[in-house]
Amino acid sequence: MHTLINSIGLRPSEAYIQADISEHEKRLQRIRGTGVILIDMQRDFVSYSEETKRQLQAQERLLKYSARYDIPVVVLEYVGYGQTLDLLMRTLKKVPRRQFIGKADDDGFTNSKLVRTLRAWSICNLCLTGVNASACVKETAKGAISVGFSIETADDLIVDPSDWNQGKSAWWFASEGKWHASHQDLINFYEYGQIQE
Repeated sequence: MHTLINSIGLRPSEAYIQADISEHEKRLQRIRGTGVILIDMQRDFVSYSEETKRQLQAQERLLKYSARYDIPVVVLEYVGYGQTLDLLMRTLKKVPRRQFIGKADDDGFTNSKLVRTLRAWSICNLCLTGVNASACVKETAKGAISVGFSIETADDLIVDPSDWNQGKSAWWFASEGKWHASHQDLINFYEYGQIQE
């Protein structure tokens, strides 16, 4: 009986395993140093709409991805506005490295525990998600940039109330960091190093 061996001396099944390991290592390299900040997704803060429903689905997928690949997640909660939504809490429980931090200001970086936590996890790039895009998310993004972090987000990961103009905040995020058209584009970038068409 003869065994097929490819040009690098591996049996076909070994070559597939080697390719899978190589792709996994590339993915881990792309997400190393990235953390997620979930901002103000609290019962007393979130107003429900079709856009919010879409945002919650996107956030849940991002948190599942974070759980799968051990991307650290910090949950910022505005003091006095209740707990983070139950749907997100169930998914957050699966994230190995997660931290809940209270804040008394729109900018989460006014709580020094946030910087200490992110630096302890060797985070340099932040994926921001939450409400409100033009207020707390944007102010936290400014705080992140001011202490040396890079930022990114996606259109369906941040939301403003319907009577606010989210287009202005989208332009700001695109000019100050990395803006993805959707959470799926962001995850595809982590997965493949490019946006998949």
